[in-house]
Amino acid sequence: METLTWSQVIILGIVQGLTEFFPVSSSGHLVILQQLMGIEGGGAFLLDFDLVLHVGTLVSVVAVLYREVWEILESLFFVGRALVKRRTIHWPTLYDHSEGIKLAVMIFVGSIPVAFLGLLFRDTLEGLFTSLMGAGLMLLVTGGILWLSRYFTKVQRPFAEVSLLQSFIVGMAQAFALAPGISRSGMTIVTALGLRWNRELAAKFSFLLLIPAIFGGTLLEMRHFGDWSSSERWIMLTGALTASVTGFFAIKFLVYVVKKGRLPYFAYYCWSMGGLALIYSLIRSFF
Repeated sequence: METLTWSQVIILGIVQGLTEFFPVSSSGHLVILQQLMGIEGGGAFLLDFDLVLHVGTLVSVVAVLYREVWEILESLFFVGRALVKRRTIHWPTLYDHSEGIKLAVMIFVGSIPVAFLGLLFRDTLEGLFTSLMGAGLMLLVTGGILWLSRYFTKVQRPFAEVSLLQSFIVGMAQAFALAPGISRSGMTIVTALGLRWNRELAAKFSFLLLIPAIFGGTLLEMRHFGDWSSSERWIMLTGALTASVTGFFAIKFLVYVVKKGRLPYFAYYCWSMGGLALIYSLIRSFF
């Protein structure tokens, strides 16, 4: 099956928008949904459709966190202008006193692991995106990770005390989530909470890390983007818009959930979905 019906487009867009930000693994859910809908995971159209869905979620991140994004861009523009005019920049002072610069450097450092491992194991990872049993197992793992967050201390580091090493550790957690079924937001937020970050900072940094990950992945995959018909492009645009609108509200809701310390509740959902995926996979293998 190479094309999608409009109902499938809407459903996949909603699921992408919700699960990209909810700590329940968007990749794992898309694998499960494609299996249930009888959609081939390796079709060229579906691969490009998935790429466009991710662009839609990128738009929702920028829309919700526009203040943080603007502060980063404004700070980078200041640095760029100073370099062009050959002004002296005292980097340690700038890093310590400019939240925009510090956040930009943290995002860069946190993005290194996923960029390196994503390029290194790209072919291996693509093969995992069709395994229903693998996605189910990883959803169970995600549930366990989310459950651990209930044991973390309530003491929270302010932004000024967050180090680049900690940003790199959070980035390593994001790289681990390249496997379908492992939640990217779940891994990064729980890791940041384990490092005693401020809850709101943990959630927002997780979403900001998504920007270079999706942007870089999009640039990499756009080389292979197909020459689709007008109707197929409308299908992709509809999916992207659906994912973007859904993602906008999903981000706002999850920031609220993390601030209230209710992230472990998502563990029950991951365990349920993972268990159902495994049962369904086993039934299909015998019948």
